[in-house]
Amino acid sequence: MSLARCDVIVVGGGAAGTAAAVGAANAGAQTLSSNPARFWGGASTLKNVLTYCGLFTNHQKKQAVLGLPTRCSNGYVRWVPSRNRSIPRSGRSHRTESVKYVLDQLCKHAGVQVCYTPCFFPHT
Repeated sequence: MSLARCDVIVVGGGAAGTAAAVGAANAGAQTLSSNPARFWGGASTLKNVLTYCGLFTNHQKKQAVLGLPTRCSNGYVRWVPSRNRSIPRSGRSHRTESVKYVLDQLCKHAGVQVCYTPCFFPHT
């Protein structure tokens, strides 16, 4: 995909960048993501931050953030063999390599085009 044909360019493949890229692609936008880490997930997969914080309410333990986190959880159950899963009921702890795979699959199925090297956009 050339830059001229992109509707959306997302820089970074962390939690927010992944959500932005998948959301844009699912909405029908031609989406390019620049992700120099060579895999998705940001701090969770780069630095082994093993729990996504802020997805649940503090007192009721109800999921407050849906969208990509829910799709990631569903993909985790669908694509990751049960022996490799580690998701306690009270939170979202995960295995890093499994999350990399699930996020990659979500981006692939959404049609996100990926540039795994830093994209520098020349001034015109």
